[in-house]
Amino acid sequence: MNEHKTRMQQAVDAGYESGRGWRKAGMSEAEFDAALDARNPHPDAPLRTAWAAGCLAAFSCRLKPPAIPDPLSPGGQFIVK
Repeated sequence: MNEHKTRMQQAVDAGYESGRGWRKAGMSEAEFDAALDARNPHPDAPLRTAWAAGCLAAFSCRLKPPAIPDPLSPGGQFIVK
């Protein structure tokens, strides 16, 4: 069971790195959709889905750096303006 989880996590991590690289390269959403199926290195369904989920998470991430700390929020949460 642990080996299965490890392989799934490795697939998600690899997909995340691929998606991050594509986002940094300026790939459009249409190109990303086409590349998601064409460049997936896993032939079987569970790992293929995990890799695609990692790609999508990285490609869709549009985080901005925190600007102003929120003094009322526990744990150092930030408000982005």
